[in-house]
Amino acid sequence: MKTPPYFLIPTSLFALMVFSLIINVSSVNAQPAPSINISETDSQGRGIFKFIVCDGPAGANKPSSPDYDPKYVPCDFKGLMLQVQHILNIMMVGGVFAAIFGFSWAGYLYITGKPANISKATSMFPKIGLGFILMLSAWFIVYQLLSWLTDNQGFKFLLGS
Repeated sequence: MKTPPYFLIPTSLFALMVFSLIINVSSVNAQPAPSINISETDSQGRGIFKFIVCDGPAGANKPSSPDYDPKYVPCDFKGLMLQVQHILNIMMVGGVFAAIFGFSWAGYLYITGKPANISKATSMFPKIGLGFILMLSAWFIVYQLLSWLTDNQGFKFLLGS
């Protein structure tokens, strides 16, 4: 049996480090959450997923009105940017699942031991890894730009401010 190519070990370790960083950063974040309210509950306490972030026009929710909602997100420029950010986050979750599936499939092809499958898997690993790194990089840049446009905390907690 052939020895595995040496680029598979660093690629696999890097993917594992990035995945653990995503898990750790999301669980350690002590900053308040952005004003997107996607975790509402119904009358039985079950979670409701909101795809549309904004709730209505900007002037409809006044503090003096009897039906004032402090979680109200007006549909203005900030609401539009929050919606774009929310859609990008949903797409990012789908991309992570696609990368997990791709790495799993390439790993399965590699462990089958057939020479054709091994060569196919060794060509798949760097492509999936590069695509995953590019996806994370693009998401980070766009997420930071949208955080600046919407005055969200974004990644300020990483800088200690």
